[in-house]
Amino acid sequence: MTSVWWLPGPAHFAVAIRSRLERGCSVLAGLPSPLLGDPAFRAGLLQTVDYATDSIDDCGDARRPLASIVAEQFAIEDIRPGPDATAALARHGTLASRVLVAVAQDPGRWERWARFAVPFVAAAKAVPIAERPRLLLLGGAAISALTARDPLLSDVWWWGVLDRLDTAFHVKNQLGGTSDDLRRDSIAEVAGFDLRLADHLATTWDGSAATLPASLKHFDGPSLPDPGSPTALRTISTPLSTPPASLLPMWEQGLVDRWDSFPAYWHACVLPTPAELRSRIWRAQVRALMPTIDEERARIEGWLRRQVQGLANDAALEPRDLYVLLQEHPYLKTWRGGHRKRLIYWLRDARNTLAHMGLLTPGEVARGWRLIAEDRRG
Repeated sequence: MTSVWWLPGPAHFAVAIRSRLERGCSVLAGLPSPLLGDPAFRAGLLQTVDYATDSIDDCGDARRPLASIVAEQFAIEDIRPGPDATAALARHGTLASRVLVAVAQDPGRWERWARFAVPFVAAAKAVPIAERPRLLLLGGAAISALTARDPLLSDVWWWGVLDRLDTAFHVKNQLGGTSDDLRRDSIAEVAGFDLRLADHLATTWDGSAATLPASLKHFDGPSLPDPGSPTALRTISTPLSTPPASLLPMWEQGLVDRWDSFPAYWHACVLPTPAELRSRIWRAQVRALMPTIDEERARIEGWLRRQVQGLANDAALEPRDLYVLLQEHPYLKTWRGGHRKRLIYWLRDARNTLAHMGLLTPGEVARGWRLIAEDRRG
């Protein structure tokens, strides 16, 4: 996952963390569990934040106060145990200008760090920004309980971080030398915010609706925790920075995120019906194919206007109109060996299919590209 950090969205996420640290704030970074539990992702995040940090490992030892563990790591011996130990640490010269990083994956560990963070940040306010110690806590949905406790506890959420451009760039990179825009867009549309799923689809899926269920079945992805259709939540409107409270548990499991123009984009592995998956493929086909279909329509329209006298100029000729003109002027059917006739038929059928939310098979798409290439060469 380290490669994600060259993408604009993730890079901006890291920049947002760094800018808050530079302003003297401690940062609560909200990450869904699949990312929070990925050591490579965490390492890539810290590398991209590009700030000197000290990682604190509490070893899961709930018996010792965190203040004692931090003091021991920095060989601080003049802090007396007790309720004021955390505040004393924040003012201690050994921690001046340091950023302490901790990962709190489970709720119990997060509660311990939350109890440590509040007095630590409060005491650090008295320290000038240049010397102020700060925290960078990586946690899940539980950070929402801390975000209003202190203005110097700044929250940054992995919600709406990735957009279509990020996913498309990533998929294009995974596909290597191939320049299949339709396959790229299909993978991006189905995978959405999950780049790991995009990697899987890039190696196992040919872009057809028929083979997608099998490809998803072999992906080790999330599953819906309880029955019910998620589609009812799609109208939720929420700021880009924070998932709405109703989605926090599912977001934390990697089930949903904000992506592209969708306020709640559900993971492909938990979509309730095959029709939902077909809809994603259809959006990709419309995005990738319709511009070319219209360009070819306009090109052939110009040719027909030169061949057939008296055509009205008040409206564009649609693919169906091109077909009708061929029927009315049979000599045009054999033009260039009938190549153009076959292309006009394909343009008509492809556009009609997409207009009625139908899908083209990879074979039908390949045939269309071949007809276009032959016609342009002729």
